[in-house]
Amino acid sequence: MVWQQHAERLAVKIVPTGSRWHEPLATVARHRFIPRWWATPGGAAWGRWQVRVGADDEAAWLAAAYRNASLVTQVNRRHADHAPPGTITAGTPTSSSAMPSLAVRMLRHGQVYPGDDLLLVATGSGYSTALAARLLGDTRVTSSDVDPYLTDAATERLAAIGLHVQMLCADGTGPLPGTYDRIVSMTAVRPIPPSWLAALRPGGRLVTVISGTNLLLTATATGDGSAEGKADRGDRAVPGAAADPAGGGGTGDQLRAHRRRHPPCRPYRRRAGRGSHRHGDACSLPRHRIHACPDLSRPRRSAGPAPGPAAPPRTGDAMTSVMTDAMTAKACELAAAGQLPAFVYDLNALDAHVAAIREALGDIEFHYAVKANPDPELLRVLARYVDGFEVASGGELAHVQALFPDIPIALGGPGKTDAELTSDVYRLHVESPGEMRRLLASGRTADVLLRVNLDIPITGAALAMGGGATPFGMDPDGVTECLALVQGQDRVRVHGIHAHLASGLHAEQLLQLASAVVDYARGLGLSEINLGGGMAVSYADPEARFDWVAYGQGLAKLRRDGETLRIEPGRSVTVYCGRYATRVIDVKRVHGQLFAVLAGGTHHIRTPATKGHDQPVVPGTPGEPITLVGQLCTPKDQLSAKVPIALEPGDVVEFAMVGAYAWNISHHDFLMHPHPTFAYVGR
Repeated sequence: MVWQQHAERLAVKIVPTGSRWHEPLATVARHRFIPRWWATPGGAAWGRWQVRVGADDEAAWLAAAYRNASLVTQVNRRHADHAPPGTITAGTPTSSSAMPSLAVRMLRHGQVYPGDDLLLVATGSGYSTALAARLLGDTRVTSSDVDPYLTDAATERLAAIGLHVQMLCADGTGPLPGTYDRIVSMTAVRPIPPSWLAALRPGGRLVTVISGTNLLLTATATGDGSAEGKADRGDRAVPGAAADPAGGGGTGDQLRAHRRRHPPCRPYRRRAGRGSHRHGDACSLPRHRIHACPDLSRPRRSAGPAPGPAAPPRTGDAMTSVMTDAMTAKACELAAAGQLPAFVYDLNALDAHVAAIREALGDIEFHYAVKANPDPELLRVLARYVDGFEVASGGELAHVQALFPDIPIALGGPGKTDAELTSDVYRLHVESPGEMRRLLASGRTADVLLRVNLDIPITGAALAMGGGATPFGMDPDGVTECLALVQGQDRVRVHGIHAHLASGLHAEQLLQLASAVVDYARGLGLSEINLGGGMAVSYADPEARFDWVAYGQGLAKLRRDGETLRIEPGRSVTVYCGRYATRVIDVKRVHGQLFAVLAGGTHHIRTPATKGHDQPVVPGTPGEPITLVGQLCTPKDQLSAKVPIALEPGDVVEFAMVGAYAWNISHHDFLMHPHPTFAYVGR
């Protein structure tokens, strides 16, 4: 089985190629640790599980194992390894293989480096242990848990890839042999076991989650039997939700109950550790200091004012820090070379921004809407963080497939040709019963979502694609018709619904819509829900950013186990990373109003004309208000009105927030002016 390319793609998706975690992610054969797993059958409600056997379908095995997601391995204490093929059961997951990015983030919080001795509590399938052992060497890693079968299975699977770590079949919260530089727990606890503090060397670091909360605790041993640190919800790597219907961490009572069912083995037996009781991701909240001696589970605020609400992820505190000085330097370089107008993209700013979005979303799937900006360099940055791309035409599909042949792609759009309907894509968004009939008549297989247009109130939107009579999607009668059409056949498989209802909404508004959409999907018995994009972007106030943290928290609370929630933002992802730089051709006064005529114009950057706004201008020398226009023979060729900036012919002007819906929606050949230059800074 050729699995290495799948592991490499997973590694690139999770960490930069220069990260010390890239090599472990790229070289550990995760599928070996998950030969069988439990998955919800298509169309079934959460709580119904069917065993999947990897050897029966190697392609599906590789796809599941090397996707950045947790996999349920045990339901009601029945491990998938012990279930005959085809077995269907009901119940609650009790063990899983942790999402790879979760495992890496927990280890990152532990500041684990070569030379450290690590205790990993609750190792899951053994995959997390394998990652740590690849970095540190297997003699530096110890893992502890209580379930004899899981420790035996993990030990065998680790040995199969050449790793022989010290595994303790023992209660990881009880007495521990030896001492460690790092203790990282993949299961939630309360209170912090005193044995952990006793086993932690002075200066050693402890990472765990306080059960019953989303508090991720990091603490450093002080050498006097205590530790000092902080608990926060500022990272998504918190074991707690994936196997828990309520989305919370395993409680102390749950842990104690499990130990009664599985008495600890002898503490020094070389065995593999048990999987975590609860795996999941936390949301972000303000940080606060804690001091522990010996119970770290009771946070105590330090002196000083209480922290305020968490700010949304952002790449800087001001526009000038988002659009860096390097971009101005590049604009001046292009001006000297006679290469203006130009689009300049800051790839580092984009990387930081999308990384923050990815962190805030946790388990929510994240597709990028390519229509916002299909620039290949931007897509290469985004591909490291997104779960897939959403395209709206055969042209966009061919463009993305040429760049990323193996990345999941969803194809939408209200007017699909027959060729587009029969494209080989991960998900096809069917817009109407007519599209469904054409798809069925083609004889092709397809995995589809039904695009719905629900009659629900939508207020405050910049654009409304749903909530009433629009060309987008289907009303409930159309959905019912489509579901009837697919009965009795198995080529076209309906996985769920797609609902991009509006654009320009804030987190609270989008969450209200999401709740209504999810309720509708549950009423149909469908568990895959694409909520679209539509995150608000303010050109009038560039520092007002969409609250990704609140949105991620809200979706995490809304999502039930077994459900897939997906979003596909576009503008809000890339808009901040781009500038349009040009030069002043002429300055003149007409009927008392001052105008600067610029090279280029709205045939390059149509955004201000389509949205009726002033494009933000990078600040310059203050001066008399001046209106910035382009070269076109139309009064609509205006980029910004009455900007208080001093300009003369030959000056360079930079417009911010042009990373989305700028060049790619503009009427490039009107008057047949030259096309702009494209340049990049960073990476």
